[in-house]
Amino acid sequence: ACSKSTSWVCIATLTGYHIRTIFDLSWSSDGQLLASCGSDNRLCIYKMPSSGLIHIGGKPCLEEPPVLWGYVANAHSEDVNCVRWQPRGFNSKSHSEDTSDSQLILTTTSDDGYIKFWSIKCDG
Repeated sequence: ACSKSTSWVCIATLTGYHIRTIFDLSWSSDGQLLASCGSDNRLCIYKMPSSGLIHIGGKPCLEEPPVLWGYVANAHSEDVNCVRWQPRGFNSKSHSEDTSDSQLILTTTSDDGYIKFWSIKCDG
C-alpha cells in the first residue's frame, strides 16, 4: 500500500515531442500505447517498451524508453484539451480480410469546439 512516506522515483522522462504545455494523457486499454495532447495543438502517441524495469545503481528505470509511434501536428486549430482511447469492449475490429490488423479509436476535444474521432490502424 502507498502512503505519504512512500518513495517516488522517476523511471523515464519524455521530452521534445510537445513544444508547449501538455494537458492530458491517456493509456490504451492494453497499456502498450500512451497518447498526449496539449496547447501546441498536437496529438502524440508513444509506444511503450515490452521490456520491464531494471535497476541501475540500485535505482529502478525502464530498460528501454518509450518511443514516439506517431503524431498529428495540428490535430485541432486550437489547444487540444483532452484525449481518450475507445472504451474496452468497443468493437474495434477491422472489416478487412486480414485479421492481424485492428483499428483503435481515439477521441480528442479542443478549444475550437470540436470533438474529433481518430482511427488508428495497428499491425498485429
